[in-house]
Amino acid sequence: MEMNRVAVFCLSLSLVLSVSCREADFLSVYNPEEISDADFPESLQDVRSLLTAAYGAMHSYEFLGSYWSGYAMYNLDHTVDFLYRNDQSWISIGAGTLEIENDKISAEWKVINRGIHYANIAVEGAQSFRQKADPGERDQVDLYEGEALFLRALLWWHMMSLYAEPDPDGVGIPILRHSASSFASAQVGREATGACYEAIVGTLLQAIPLLEGQHVKSRADVWSAKGLLAKTYLFMEKYAEAGEVLSDILAHSGKTLVSFSHLRNMYNGDPVFEHPSESLFEIENALFPSNPNTYGSGWTCGSSLSRWFTHFYIRQDGVRENCDFSNLYCHDRNLVRFGYDTPAPLNFVRRSDDPPSASVGYVPFNTTWQGYYLDAAYVAGQRAMKERALAGTVLPSDPDPRMYLNVMIPYIDSCRAEGGMEWAPVAQSAKGGWYLPGSGNDPASYYAFPLRKYQFLDGKLVKDGGDCTGENVYFMRLSEVYLMYAEVLARSGDESLALEYINKVHRRAYGRHPDRPSEYDYHSMRDRTKTADPADHLANDPLKYEYFMELFGEFRWWEYIRHFRMGQEEASFYQTLRGPGDAGVTEIVFPDRHYAQPIFNTELDANPAQEQTPGYR
Repeated sequence: MEMNRVAVFCLSLSLVLSVSCREADFLSVYNPEEISDADFPESLQDVRSLLTAAYGAMHSYEFLGSYWSGYAMYNLDHTVDFLYRNDQSWISIGAGTLEIENDKISAEWKVINRGIHYANIAVEGAQSFRQKADPGERDQVDLYEGEALFLRALLWWHMMSLYAEPDPDGVGIPILRHSASSFASAQVGREATGACYEAIVGTLLQAIPLLEGQHVKSRADVWSAKGLLAKTYLFMEKYAEAGEVLSDILAHSGKTLVSFSHLRNMYNGDPVFEHPSESLFEIENALFPSNPNTYGSGWTCGSSLSRWFTHFYIRQDGVRENCDFSNLYCHDRNLVRFGYDTPAPLNFVRRSDDPPSASVGYVPFNTTWQGYYLDAAYVAGQRAMKERALAGTVLPSDPDPRMYLNVMIPYIDSCRAEGGMEWAPVAQSAKGGWYLPGSGNDPASYYAFPLRKYQFLDGKLVKDGGDCTGENVYFMRLSEVYLMYAEVLARSGDESLALEYINKVHRRAYGRHPDRPSEYDYHSMRDRTKTADPADHLANDPLKYEYFMELFGEFRWWEYIRHFRMGQEEASFYQTLRGPGDAGVTEIVFPDRHYAQPIFNTELDANPAQEQTPGYR
């Protein structure tokens, strides 16, 4: 058998050689149906297609398509607590007890690196095509290359916020500045955190001149790049450089703060409110309900971020219904930090098929919703407090108005019911009843308010949203620029001007003109904030408090926890999470290793140059 194979091979080779003598190009592998590295990209559209892949990487299901909220950032920064308690690997992320890799927090490593690879290909494609582009096309090639460079820096930034130690000499991430043409060329190790920041700065300095002239609102422009550049300088503690870039943004970008009413409507998928005057960059998403696939964001330009924390509502027959997974809800301690100290709604709700006597102060929840009765005074008080927040007439005892942007108030707020046909009252987040015995929570203070920011409000997500929502994800807004500038000013000793920029942000939330003094202003950098807990480490720190309030639920508060090295203080404030099964509560701890998360062991096995994040096995 073996000899026959050899004979056949030799015969074939002799035929090839004999024909090759007559036709020299017989062995050419050129195929006009395939793409050749030497020829591609051949057009401006080809370059655009490469760039589209880099933008598309932001939508990966294990990244901003889903995991980045419910699995990563919302647990690390304690935006949420757990309604679903049967997954210790998930709970351990929020509790600070994660020991080894798990796919909820290490899967992002893979897909972000893939996005960096796409960005590098787009950079190289633009550089290659520029050599043969018509003169009239070169400006557009510059824009495409600038966008690709920005996306590479942005993806590096996101990797840093999850996997890099915050200290400059700590372990950072791999920095790959070229596409990986072979397995060996992709095998690079992790650089020091400081060197990674330098790489981001260098890439953005390349991108900025190329992005001049970009005016398409859905794409990265020069202000997107300068915003990230300023933030990188700030985190590098290069305050003079950060201040210079921030001053440029403030003086020349034309960005302005939107009204609080506009801000409150920017996060639920209504395109009328997206790309506002204060946005420096946002990841574009679109609702695509016709997609039949589960986890629709994996196949569309949409998001499944809100699957993990969709809200509950009350059907007309009195049954509580969740709008999809609904595994998470706003951590109760966030309400305390918002300045909300009203007793828990549980104390004001009676579930009964028999109407209570009017003498006990209960009124029907709604004449068309059966079985629920509320304390009339509670309803009136909650509605009045919300109306004051939205009207800019907040009383000293009221919470910060941004609470009504960040969460929904059970029995006061409403949403579209399944099918999007009618409005239904929002309920507390507690499957099977108002309060779960064995959860370890005190029923007298169990709030379980649903999140509102990045929430799908137009029906049941799995049905009416096709597992996919259309809210844009904001990377940077002008309010954050103001606060970064305030931080730079304060560090330079100019506390008076720093306080003014903090107050600009604060005034907007309270319905006042950002540039005019108001009765709600802070009077010093150590003034009392709205948190209801005087032991909160943000109780007398307006700068950090405003960072928290503006960035709550936007996946960026964690960045500042790392920046200010306040992980332990945050753990002490939030104290506990709901534990697994019937174990009651889990105490939140913060070992230093928790600033940087572990990566896949398979990555370590495949790449000898790679090392595990320090502190993990």
